[in-house]
Order: sequence, then C-alpha cells, then structure tokens
Amino acid sequence: MLNAIERYKKLQETVSVRLLRSAKKAAERLATYFDRVDFEMLDKLGKPIYSARDVSSNLKEIGSIVKSLGVLEEQVKKEQASSGKVRGGGDIGDYEIPDSNFDYGE
Repeated sequence: MLNAIERYKKLQETVSVRLLRSAKKAAERLATYFDRVDFEMLDKLGKPIYSARDVSSNLKEIGSIVKSLGVLEEQVKKEQASSGKVRGGGDIGDYEIPDSNFDYGE
C-alpha cells in the first residue's frame, strides 16, 4: 500500500512541484548555514571562517528568497487546482483534487 501511495505521488508530481520541493530543501540548508555561523571560528591559518560582510550580504537576500518561495508555492497550488487533465489524457476525479493540506515539499 505504501508503495502505491508513493507511486501515486510521483505520477501527480509536476516539474513545478519538484522545483518547489527542491527550493524549500535549499532554503532549509541555508537556514542551517546561518545556524552554524560562528564569527569566532578560525581556519588553520587563524583567519575567520565566516566574515560579517559575507553573512550580512547573504541575510539581505533572505526576504527575496522567502517571497520567491511564496510566489512559487502559489503558482503550484493554482496549477494543481486548475489542471483538469492528468498524465495519460484522463480527467481528474473528484477524489484526486489535492486538498488544502497537500504536501508541497514542506
């Protein structure tokens, strides 16, 4: 049964859904990077590993990243809601329309 569920999810997955899922994974890795920043860490030569300038430059981009993720998620939701066809040319049945808590890679 679990294999069938996974297979169904893969058949429903579009390029947009895959891109959204990948973008969210990348954003999560970026959050982990910021969690690990320690300005007192030094490399073998005694130089700081993280520079305040690089970190602050990256932080400036966070807002646009979050906004872009939101826009992409809305596009995916619209795509899923408006698509009347499925792979193979069939129509979407009433029970196949994703509900509001559909997993978009969160």
